[in-house]
Amino acid sequence: MSSIQRPPREASFPPPLSGLTADRLGQYFLCAWDTHEWLFSGIDQSSAVLERHRTHPFRNTLSFYYGHTAAFTVAKLRMVGLMAEPVAEWDTAMATGVWPECAEQIADQSWPPFRVLQGYRREVRDRVMELIHGLRMPERITQQHPLWALLMAIEHEFIHFHLSLPLIRRAPLARVSPPMDWNLCELSPRAGDDGGWHDCDGGMVAFGRSPEEDHCYGWDNEYGECSVRVPPFRMRRHPVTNGEFLDFVEDGGYRQRRWWTTPGVDTWFETLQPSHPVAWVPEDGGYRYRAPFQELPMPWHWPVEVSKHEAAAYAAWSGARLVREAEFHWVLQQECPDARTLAARLDAANIALDHCSPAPVGTLLPAHSPTGIDCLGNVALWADGEFQPLNAAQFAPHRLYPDFSQPWFRGDHSVLLGASHAALGHMTRIGVMRDFVQNHMDQLAGILLVQTPDRFHGR
Repeated sequence: MSSIQRPPREASFPPPLSGLTADRLGQYFLCAWDTHEWLFSGIDQSSAVLERHRTHPFRNTLSFYYGHTAAFTVAKLRMVGLMAEPVAEWDTAMATGVWPECAEQIADQSWPPFRVLQGYRREVRDRVMELIHGLRMPERITQQHPLWALLMAIEHEFIHFHLSLPLIRRAPLARVSPPMDWNLCELSPRAGDDGGWHDCDGGMVAFGRSPEEDHCYGWDNEYGECSVRVPPFRMRRHPVTNGEFLDFVEDGGYRQRRWWTTPGVDTWFETLQPSHPVAWVPEDGGYRYRAPFQELPMPWHWPVEVSKHEAAAYAAWSGARLVREAEFHWVLQQECPDARTLAARLDAANIALDHCSPAPVGTLLPAHSPTGIDCLGNVALWADGEFQPLNAAQFAPHRLYPDFSQPWFRGDHSVLLGASHAALGHMTRIGVMRDFVQNHMDQLAGILLVQTPDRFHGR
């Protein structure tokens, strides 16, 4: 086990844009940076798994992502003139990630050895800290201020921490071990109570944000004001568990292609040939659970973690559908009608690595919950439908990252609602952050079922 320690939890929440000091900005940068180092300390750095093994056919090597976030930081700081000189010859090449539709679109690539990338990250880290401590901080960081680029790089680092966990889960077990203080939640037997449903009246719900209301950093797809009338619906009181998903697997759900209709699903099946969630390891007629760094007895009470393809297929099989973005916001506003209530609920939710795993569903729900719906923290939730701007007329890509969202407003990408246990930084801002990813990607994301009145007597 590595001796690299996890940064303090309290440093992992986004700072305000007004009155931000150089010391607080430096702490936030180091939290993101050092959390990434802590994560990679759990991988055998002497093995080829980092440099030559792509753990997922649609993604690059783990060592690429280790260097990528540093190169991204350099690229953005150079764009705004906060960093004048390149750090290494591969700055530009490593700054751009991969987002392929099929495995063949990733060409064989040659990147520096991992030990070289460790030195590269140290150099970038030192340059950024020198930059921060030499700054004259503004009263408020706006989207036009050069420091917006540094905030963007920090949040990008947190996003890749989250994206790396499912990739590490696919690495050979013999080449990984839990980093120091990698604390998992308690295991529990298979669930017996399905949690039931809550009837939701629906009504008008407004969400989104405007630049004038900025208190913390934001990604381009979060801006725009959306007001929607939500018809009555009913929602399951907790995400689908591993135990509940087992029924779908044992019913031959992966073999019945009528349930599988999401864009890109045929390529996913042809490439990966799935028969169960990637976190499940077949053993003696049953399953064990593969956490990123270890195998465990199957935690049947934990929410299942799946791709969008699997989430939508399970929902169709069950006679329901996935939760829509407006419905999630309706429930969120019932549960947390003001900022103080939301802050208190998030403080008790399983986010920001309170646990380095999901927790049994329903266990973190307060007794005074207005709806009894467990939808804050633990796992993110796949949204029904495709990724789109909140308000197309108001959407504007940011000049520093024009292709962050705009190229992906299409059917093979979906929004992730809420936040998982590994959400850090801006990703902890439930109700603001609009994370999104390709339908075929393994994620720390699960299934929250919804039915509308015409389907109340479904499966």
